[in-house]
Amino acid sequence: MIMTAPAIFVRKNIKRTSPLVFLTILYSTCSPLALGQEISSATSTPVETATLDNGSASDLTITDDGSIEWDSVDDQVAVTVNSSNNVTIDGDITLENSDNNVGVKINPNLSSTINLSGAINLIEDYARTDTDDDDDLDGLIAEGTNRHGIFLESGGINTGDIILQSGSSIYVEGNNSTAITLQSGLNGNYIQDGSISVYGANSTALDIQNDVNGNVRVSGGVTANGENASAISIAGDITGNLTLENTITSTGFTSTTSSNYIGPDDIDDDTAALEDRLDNDDLFNSASSVSIGGSIANGLLINGYHDYVDDGIAVDDDETKDTIDDYNENRGTGYISTYGSSPALQITPDLIIGSSSDLVLGSVVETVRDTLDDDEDEDTNEVLATFNFDQGLVNLGTIYADGQNVGFSATALEISGSADGNLNTIITNGILNSGTMSTTAFEANATTVNLGQGAIISSITNDGSIISNSTGSSGSNSIAIQISNGANLETIENTGYITAKITDDTGYSTAILDHSGTLTSIFNNGYISSYYVDDDSDDDEYDDNDNKISEFTGRSIAIDVSQHTASQGVTIVQGNTNSTSPSIYGDILFGAGNDTLDIQDGTVAGDTYFGSGTANFYLSDATYTGDVHFESEGFNFQSTQGQYFGNLNFYNNSGSAVFQNNSYFSGSLLDSDNIDLIIDTSTIYISQDSPITLNSLNITGASTLGVIISNSEHIDTPYITATNTAIVGDSVTLSSQFTNFVGGDFSRTILSAPSLDVDIDSISFDTSGLSWLYNAEYILDQEADGNQSISLQFSQKTSEDLGLDAQQDRTFASFIEMISNQQNAGSEFVKITDETTFLEAYESILPQHSDVALRHLDAHTNTLNSMVSERMALLRDSSNTSNGFWLQELVSQTTVDASENVNAYSGRGFGFTAGVDRRIGFIDSMGLTFSINDEKYETTTSAFNETSSTNFALGFYIAERIGFADLQMSAQIGQTNFKSEREVNFEGFNSDIEGDWSGLTQAYSTQISSPQKLGWLRVTPHIGASYISLNQDAYEETASNGFNLAFSESESNKLTGSAGVSLGVFWPSNSGRNSFDLSENQQSNSSLNGWHAAVDLGIRDTLSSTNYDAVANFVGYDSAFNVYSDEIFGQAFSTGISLVGIGDFASFRLSANAELSEGASIYSGAASLRFKF
Repeated sequence: MIMTAPAIFVRKNIKRTSPLVFLTILYSTCSPLALGQEISSATSTPVETATLDNGSASDLTITDDGSIEWDSVDDQVAVTVNSSNNVTIDGDITLENSDNNVGVKINPNLSSTINLSGAINLIEDYARTDTDDDDDLDGLIAEGTNRHGIFLESGGINTGDIILQSGSSIYVEGNNSTAITLQSGLNGNYIQDGSISVYGANSTALDIQNDVNGNVRVSGGVTANGENASAISIAGDITGNLTLENTITSTGFTSTTSSNYIGPDDIDDDTAALEDRLDNDDLFNSASSVSIGGSIANGLLINGYHDYVDDGIAVDDDETKDTIDDYNENRGTGYISTYGSSPALQITPDLIIGSSSDLVLGSVVETVRDTLDDDEDEDTNEVLATFNFDQGLVNLGTIYADGQNVGFSATALEISGSADGNLNTIITNGILNSGTMSTTAFEANATTVNLGQGAIISSITNDGSIISNSTGSSGSNSIAIQISNGANLETIENTGYITAKITDDTGYSTAILDHSGTLTSIFNNGYISSYYVDDDSDDDEYDDNDNKISEFTGRSIAIDVSQHTASQGVTIVQGNTNSTSPSIYGDILFGAGNDTLDIQDGTVAGDTYFGSGTANFYLSDATYTGDVHFESEGFNFQSTQGQYFGNLNFYNNSGSAVFQNNSYFSGSLLDSDNIDLIIDTSTIYISQDSPITLNSLNITGASTLGVIISNSEHIDTPYITATNTAIVGDSVTLSSQFTNFVGGDFSRTILSAPSLDVDIDSISFDTSGLSWLYNAEYILDQEADGNQSISLQFSQKTSEDLGLDAQQDRTFASFIEMISNQQNAGSEFVKITDETTFLEAYESILPQHSDVALRHLDAHTNTLNSMVSERMALLRDSSNTSNGFWLQELVSQTTVDASENVNAYSGRGFGFTAGVDRRIGFIDSMGLTFSINDEKYETTTSAFNETSSTNFALGFYIAERIGFADLQMSAQIGQTNFKSEREVNFEGFNSDIEGDWSGLTQAYSTQISSPQKLGWLRVTPHIGASYISLNQDAYEETASNGFNLAFSESESNKLTGSAGVSLGVFWPSNSGRNSFDLSENQQSNSSLNGWHAAVDLGIRDTLSSTNYDAVANFVGYDSAFNVYSDEIFGQAFSTGISLVGIGDFASFRLSANAELSEGASIYSGAASLRFKF
């Protein structure tokens, strides 16, 4: 249904209105020339604006309830704009299964504004199906063709805006189709807050083929899916700006979440072949997501969040919009992405066929709209603020390219001139990246920024991220910024991240690559890095020292300007007063020009290669790790407060190398015969692996001349040989560091020269870096060839010098033999420079050498004897005996203090014993026992050294009353299973060592006691003797990284005698049976029911003992040594308390005991329960 509606024009913000204004409004409201037509219900009839009003021209509004829709009608247009009238679509246009259809067609040379707040859909019923039964959908993405949402025909200019309101959409399914096409020029603005999408081959969502005299703003999403499909194509000039601030994506793949790439570790026999993972019709390549072929007067802005900083200080938030970041809430964030091998953003004049003009992007002018309607005037397109940038391309959002599938390269941003070389692309004042540009590729190249032939860009300023990443095994390349032949880029200023990453054993990663020869300067106050990432594959190989062998045969390059000729020098400066720890990681390759690497702050890690021009290397208040190669005669090397780790290769060129003002150097000088080395108030360490030959040496001020000791083949060669003169100042200090273990006594010549100017008594030797294994002194020598030299004499310390105890001394010779052949361990051990650390490290190498197992066995035996004694006392007081079954639980704690040759250790034990006894013949009580005891003990040193054991034992005991005396005897035999764990840990070395072995235990004891009743007190003196022994089997430890030992069999035993007295009391219960019905005697009216408490005091002395003693050797080495305990078992004072509760059918006993001797203590507690049967 078409209805006529009045057009009402209201002037905004009128505070005073004259009568003339009211008359004007009234006239406009009533004039028939202003009448428009509405479609307020569904219709299938096409309309034309020229005849809309009964044959007359009229504006058109399709209301919320209105629509134009049909199905299967080819060659038809829903709305034809063929007069200078406006079209507003609040409803829908839906054209189904119809080819050669257009939603809104605009004839050229009219004045017409299109305003869409509804939806235009050109769709079809077609759906992909699985035609070959491979569980994968097949066929094209779309079936129909030539379908367009809004189409401005060629032939002139349309005056007016094209506006897609927020919430609007254009959705097109069809090949060779578009959501919006502008073939004629547009004298107005293109404003898109809604979304547009196309699905089909050779289709484009937004296709601008002519000039736009205004701004182009894409604030809504844009999607293109299909072979050679593109999200945005601009083949005309724009007099305003181009702003992209939403998600814009294109792909030819049928999925952007699944990939046919599988990592090597995830491939097995069941993995499908590459060609079977995805069908060919799933892997079509799209065109670029955004292609620009025309000039843009006010530049290209990929919008996003502004982080405004004023003079290095972030501006505080306030409610006043007076800085650029205050308008972030009015901005969208641009995200341009493509999945496939086409660039995400491509800028080239070749997009315009037959173009004769350079493509120029002028400086960006950002216009910020009132998207939140802050002034509540319902106009969200009015401009709130304008901001000017210097650069012609500004990225505050994201530009991302993902190859996604095997063999598809990835390029985020590509800028080039015409292929024939006649036209250039000029980016005024260069590129500003404050957002993210990144690429990902699999088995293919990843290039994030590619400047091709004809790209003229003065600079790239990066305070965001430019990242490339390639993964595979086919030798692919990963390049963050590439400047190709014929391009022109003079300067790169980086305060963000420029990173190239490669996960490919044979690939190259390069952060900055210049083949053009135009790059003259790089200023880095951020991070420039190129690195290889190991894929951690299962086929990794390791050397004899368990070091992983790198499989990387490619190269990681931070900056490559090696193609520069003699006239194309480059200056690289890192750091300034405002920088914060910047870094360059990767090699730096210079060309043939006069080049400078000036490192003023932060770190640089990688090798630097200067070419045939003059080479300048400056290091000040920064750290460099790697080698520097000076291939030309003209060079300058100067370090001021710099830290340099690596080699300097001078290729026999002449010149000087200067370290001054607290600089530090560790490495070597190669091919340096013509070099004058000047060291002033600095430290230099030279490796023995690469002796240095110099023309002259001048070391003065408070400098340190250090040498790195190793088992090098050059041990007889001086570290430094000066063929001319050597001057060593009075304040110079000699020093040494060790990287390899060197056994015995030895000497090293530090410096040799025919003319050596030194006062040997005025220099000194710094022992702080000297390995604790050695003593050292320096001497001045006259060599056989006439040269003078300074030598260091090293002597290995004795056990006494090292402060070793007896056991450590017994092990020392075997340890030296072993560690001399352990490269990794030896290299780390000799780095120890102080006594405390040395002894802690050395002690961690040794096993436990104590008799703690005997101490725990003794405690269990004593507890059993104490319980049997209590049993005998009860038998003596009872008129009858009874059979019994009993259970006992024991806990113990042992602590031994450190002594001269014994480390402190502590242990804890837990035991469970079951027994049964009865009267047999004249013997009052005869019993059998079975016990399980578990112990764990460890040294209390810093080294982790723990041993645990589990003992299973059978026992026998008898108890007999003989007149006034009680006699008891017991015997036990059992097997003990041991497990040891210790950790050898020092400096950068670690080895976890375990041992498992068994042993046989025996325990025998006898005791005679004589209980005497003194009123309510029972006094029981007693004497006894016990013998315990432990025979341990031979065993061999296992280790994660060496230092494991093999042990022989060993035997240890102890014979003790004891004497003491027990004092006990008894409280009878009120009746023959107490309330909990426990009894030691079945007879009723027993006088024993009640409580018995006793205190025992005694002394025990060791009559003889054989300490633990085994022969050990490091596994794989012949030198043996004895491991034995130096513990002394002397006299000990013992005490204990017990409480027994007795009832008619059962009794229980609680006891606590302590045995205290000099430097040792054993505490134990037991609980037992006895049942009569």
